[in-house]
Amino acid sequence: MIKKEISQSDCIKLGFGIEKILKDIILIKNKNLVDIKPINKKGKKEIDHLFKDEINKIIYYSELKSNLNLDTEKSKITIEKCLYIFNELKEEYKDYDIKMFLIGLRYFDKNIIPKNIINKFVIIKENILGINDYLDILNINYKFENEEEYIEFINYIIDIMFNKS
Repeated sequence: MIKKEISQSDCIKLGFGIEKILKDIILIKNKNLVDIKPINKKGKKEIDHLFKDEINKIIYYSELKSNLNLDTEKSKITIEKCLYIFNELKEEYKDYDIKMFLIGLRYFDKNIIPKNIINKFVIIKENILGINDYLDILNINYKFENEEEYIEFINYIIDIMFNKS
């Protein structure tokens, strides 16, 4: 997927970069959404995306993962984190519909996520999405036409983030 050789630390930075760019796209394209992600605090679980739609009374909570192909222990921890935060949000926003998602950043569409990966998250498998699915649920009028277009998008971000000149 990545056409340029980048280090493991750059891969981590890329994940954060994609998370930020997606947030910006979402907030520009859907004026009903407000970013309500809290500032990270020691001892609190970090949230990737958290948006509020005051008009429709919906909270959208999402964890974004570059790699969903986790070992059993890490997938279990991811499920527990998602459900924990989902339940916290249900308590905090009692008058809202809480939507929780686990986004596979390697996949432009849920249909191409291998079944063996989906099955690692069996308890929340209905909440696993690809990028297009995520944008569609958030009412973002944009869709990657195919995997090649999404790969170009990712590599464009890499070129901007890691341009050595």
